[in-house]
Amino acid sequence: MKLNLKAKSVWLAAGGVCLLVAIITLIVSMGRKSDDAAGEAAIPVAVAVVGKGSISDELSLTGNVEAVCDVDLYSKVTGRLEKLNSDAGDEVGKGEVVALIDKEDFEARLNQARAELDVARAELKKAAADLHKADKDRGRVLRLYEDGIESEDLFDQADTAYKAALASHDLAESNVWNREARLEQARILLDETTIESPLDGFVARKYVDAGAMITLSTPILKVVNIDAVDVVVAVPEVKLSYVKIGAPVNIKVDAYPHDIFSGKVVRISPWVDLKTRTSKVEVSIENPGYRLKPGMFARVTLELERRAGVPLIPKDAIIMVGSERAVYVVEGGAAMVKKVRTGLEKGNIIEVLDGIGAGEKIIVRGQSVVSDGKRVEVVREEDIF
Repeated sequence: MKLNLKAKSVWLAAGGVCLLVAIITLIVSMGRKSDDAAGEAAIPVAVAVVGKGSISDELSLTGNVEAVCDVDLYSKVTGRLEKLNSDAGDEVGKGEVVALIDKEDFEARLNQARAELDVARAELKKAAADLHKADKDRGRVLRLYEDGIESEDLFDQADTAYKAALASHDLAESNVWNREARLEQARILLDETTIESPLDGFVARKYVDAGAMITLSTPILKVVNIDAVDVVVAVPEVKLSYVKIGAPVNIKVDAYPHDIFSGKVVRISPWVDLKTRTSKVEVSIENPGYRLKPGMFARVTLELERRAGVPLIPKDAIIMVGSERAVYVVEGGAAMVKKVRTGLEKGNIIEVLDGIGAGEKIIVRGQSVVSDGKRVEVVREEDIF
C-alpha cells in the first residue's frame, strides 16, 4: 500500500512538470507571435512621382579667352620712330594713324627720284630728236642712192646712224620707265612711314617708345578686336562625335564668378593630337561691353546631347541588385523592386530608359531599410525637380 502511494506521488509530480513545460512553451510561442506581428509594422518612407523632363549630357573643360583678331603692327621701312599716337588701352579705328616713322630721308629719296626722272625724260626727248633726224637723213640718202647719185657706202653710213639713234632712243625710253618705277617706289616708301591700324579694336600692347630705331622685324603695337572672343578647348577623342557646329556653350571666368556667358561651337579641328588624344574645338562668344579680355582663364561647359520628354528620377533612389540598377516602387502599400535601365545623368537627376514609367511612385527616402515585398507607409511625397 505504501508502494502504491509512492508511485502515485511520482506520477503526479511528472504530470505537473509536463504541464509546466506546456505552459512555458505556450507563453514563448505567444511572445514570438507578438514579435512577428510587431515586425510586420509598415516602414515609413518618402516617395517621389516619376516625372518627365529634359536632361542633357555636358562636358566641362578649361581654356583661355582669345581675341578674334590679334595683330602685331610692324613698319615696312627702317627708321626712327618719330611719334606714337596711341598707347596701350586706347581704342582705335581701322585706317587710323597710330605711329609715324621719321620721313625726312624718304622725302629726300622721293625728290631724288623725281629729279632722275626729269633727266631721263630729257634724255628721251633728245634721243627722239636724234632718231627723227637720223631717219630723215637715211630717207634722203636712200632716194639719192636709188637715183644713182650717191654711193652705196654713203647709204650704209646713213642706215647705221639711224639704227644707232633708234637703239639710243629705246634705251632712253627704258630708262624713263625705270625712273618712273623708282619714283613710284619712293612714293610708296614715304607712305609707309605712316602706320595705320588694320582693324577696329584696342591697343593691347606698346612694344617701343617714340625715338626708338625701328627695323622691319621690330613690333610697334599690338591691336586686338574683341567685339567677339574665342575660347579654344581640347575635347577628348571619345567625345568628339557628340560635338556639333553651332552647339550651345556656357562659359564662366573668375573675374565674374556669378555670371554665365553664352557661346557656340564655330570650328572643330579636323585632326586629333596623337599625344593627348584630343582635338581642338573653337567656341565663339559675343562680347558686348568688352567684359571678356584675352588671356582670361575660362571654364567651358559643352552640351553634347539633350533629350526632352523623358522619365527622370533622383539618383539617390537607385539601389543595386547584384550588378543591376533598380528602384523600389510603392504598389498596394508594399515596396516592390523594379530593375531599371538608365541613360543620361546630370547632377542628382538621372534618365530612365526602361523599367518604370512616368506617374509611378518610387521610394527616395528609407529605401535602405526596406526590402522587396515589405509593407511601407508613405509619410512624405517629394518633388524630383
